Amino acid sequence: MIRPTPAEMPRILSFAAGPPFETPSVMTIGVFDGVHVGHRALIERTCERAARAGARAIALAFETPAFKDALPVDALDRRLRELGRAGIELVCLCRFEDVRDLSPAAFVDRLLARCRPTAVVVGYDFRFGRGACGDAEELARLLAPAGVPVEILPPVCVDGVPVSSSLVREALSAGDPARAARLLGRPFCLSGVTVHGKELGRRLGCPTLNLPLDEGLLIPRHGVYRCVCGTPTGRYPAVCNVGVRPTVEADGAPNCEIHLLPDDVPALPAGVRVEVELLDFLRPERAFGSEEELARRLALDVGAAKAAFLTEQKKESETT
Repeated sequence: MIRPTPAEMPRILSFAAGPPFETPSVMTIGVFDGVHVGHRALIERTCERAARAGARAIALAFETPAFKDALPVDALDRRLRELGRAGIELVCLCRFEDVRDLSPAAFVDRLLARCRPTAVVVGYDFRFGRGACGDAEELARLLAPAGVPVEILPPVCVDGVPVSSSLVREALSAGDPARAARLLGRPFCLSGVTVHGKELGRRLGCPTLNLPLDEGLLIPRHGVYRCVCGTPTGRYPAVCNVGVRPTVEADGAPNCEIHLLPDDVPALPAGVRVEVELLDFLRPERAFGSEEELARRLALDVGAAKAAFLTEQKKESETT
């Protein structure tokens, strides 16, 4: 069994309403979709400056990202938890609808009136104001009369390329969770509450937990993955299928079917919250000609996942 990591949820306030903040704060601003390593650099620097100044580390995070053709990597609640885990004490949530028509100057006026930051940390590619017409340098110019310094961080690169949420989406859509993990600084995770299934996995000797997937969020490439599944009873090595189950359903909804590998895992009912960390892509999803053929393939998938976990354990034992 793999032990769980505790989640930290920051305090949440609205950018649109409420009295001005009274406690001094150092702020970072962004969408924080996925909370990747570039975002983490912003958060780390924000926390460093806040600690030195005896201030709170806060984030102004956009609640409804202005995505056009790209789906969000993470749901809002998960983004908030990741911000908290990274050290943010308070998140001031902002909807794009509330500020998208503001000029850069009007946005800064509202920022000062509501949040009263003593310093702001943003990335080199930060944009704000109507039509994203303002950049990080303009933010610094507009905040200077209020005595609020702006620190602009350079890009964080992975594999020689500046990290972005778009790259995370590309990696997951291509079935490359290992690259996505390098960009995120942690494994990509699917999460939610399990539901009753059709018991097909149990009939085939491979019982599964059934996790519906939100079609409003990014769904990784359909296929079979080696993974780790967090449950109310612990975190376990597992294998999962992400997709629409073409062997048994003509028009299935996106779903993640998870088979926990240890034989002694307590049976879990439907209605429990799980978190599925994707590690490796084993094969694409496909339709099989019969349940027997599917059962044989599932046995091979389980064997491949167990072999990979065993190899990892041996490597870990050799280095300790």
